[in-house]
Amino acid sequence: MAKKTAVDSVEKKQVDIADEKQPASLRDEFKRLTRERLIKAATELFEKQGFRATTVQQIAKRAGTTHTTFYQHFRSKADLVRLFRDEVSAEIRATMVAFDNETAPTWQDIRAWVDEYAQMWRRTHVRCEALWDAMGAEPEIAADVIPDGYELTATLTRLLERYPVAQRPRVQNKLMLLLLLMDRLCFLLHSQEKKSPSATLQDDMADLIWLALQAPASEAKAVGAKIKKAPPVLRKK
Repeated sequence: MAKKTAVDSVEKKQVDIADEKQPASLRDEFKRLTRERLIKAATELFEKQGFRATTVQQIAKRAGTTHTTFYQHFRSKADLVRLFRDEVSAEIRATMVAFDNETAPTWQDIRAWVDEYAQMWRRTHVRCEALWDAMGAEPEIAADVIPDGYELTATLTRLLERYPVAQRPRVQNKLMLLLLLMDRLCFLLHSQEKKSPSATLQDDMADLIWLALQAPASEAKAVGAKIKKAPPVLRKK
């Protein structure tokens, strides 16, 4: 009997522990759902009226909660943009795998990447545009852009190892700047809705990237002269 009582006591204790966990689990789930609603509401408002014109109160109202609850999840609406930035950076990093090879990418490889990047940008355009809009209002976000670009390009370890150590910072600088340029090109093409000759502009973007990945700075002048004389060679199928 004593043994059975001891077993019953253990089982009761396990049930009590499970009961204690349940409310916490429900609270966590509610917090997660509230956070998701806030992110969704912010995304919709940023797309409709931009980052700067959107207020915390509007985000909270659209999410069906209060601004007090908003601040339990985020310090400011800039935190939402930082979240978007991390998501976009992950998307960009996934597209850049094509560059990180031991052999140099051909012009055709680069041109295919330009198309892939443009497709990625269209998928995430609300986040990309919110990030750029936020830069004009949030100096801390603007200050992160170049370091983030270096962090992204630093992941291309195999590509960078193809260059002499002294040349790697220059190559990384060029890639970082070209990423910023690529983003702005995608923005313009998206906003103008095919009013610009997108294929030609994307060809030219591929040319710039191809040149940036060529010989070190000591040979760049000679390479540039060669390309200037015969640009069609780049696009030869």
